[in-house]
Amino acid sequence: MNKGLSAGLLMSGCIARYIKPSQIVNGGINATAFDLRDGTPPELYVSFFKVEGNSVQNKFIFGYNIVNVKFRGGLRNNSAIALLGIEECLEEVNDESQDLIEFKDQDLPHCGLYYLTENLVKIQEVKTTLGFLAQSNFKKTSDIKNEMAQIEAK
Repeated sequence: MNKGLSAGLLMSGCIARYIKPSQIVNGGINATAFDLRDGTPPELYVSFFKVEGNSVQNKFIFGYNIVNVKFRGGLRNNSAIALLGIEECLEEVNDESQDLIEFKDQDLPHCGLYYLTENLVKIQEVKTTLGFLAQSNFKKTSDIKNEMAQIEAK
């Protein structure tokens, strides 16, 4: 893995990604959750949000609150939030001679995942790996909302 640091490069921390209902397939996260969206101009990075908290539950709540504001309270109950560790993603994906991804500050807490290759096979492998990593740490937004209500009720 390339250890050189460029401006705004993120090397550690926890990040959250909003997962659309269509990206949850058979109880897992589809690789399409990490697609660049087509548009004019085309998207340059996959959006994430750097989250904070002293527990996994607090990180999910932090991520939920950021995404909920971005969507103006319009999160669907069957959507999800996935948490990923930046360092783990970099270690698992950038295990070849050439780095394939990097994370950059996009006005924190907003940050972006950049693909450093145009090789579509490599990009698909990256997305599959990210989906596998997210598989063990995602939660439906309805569950997060219920947990928040329980905490407030105490």
